[in-house]
Amino acid sequence: MRTPWIALASLLLIAVLTASCQKIGGEVPKGPLALEKLAFDNAISLQYGELVSVTANPSGTAFVLWFVKPDKTIVAVTVNAASSTLVGQALTIPRR
Repeated sequence: MRTPWIALASLLLIAVLTASCQKIGGEVPKGPLALEKLAFDNAISLQYGELVSVTANPSGTAFVLWFVKPDKTIVAVTVNAASSTLVGQALTIPRR
């Protein structure tokens, strides 16, 4: 006798929860991520924020330094390990 009521209450709860869902945000931006020229050839700008991670190329020839700006934008700067130089552009990934 209880089973039909439990099933009906469960279906009603699922229907209410599904109806209350809303799509978050609007249109998702598409296209390539922004590349910006590094301000310095031999230093990393403080504007990139705090260093949060370093990843290495499996071959060991390059490292990517990952920074987070105060507005939560992510910036990736590549370092050529063989020549100990910065690659000329930083990849900027905006956060929304």
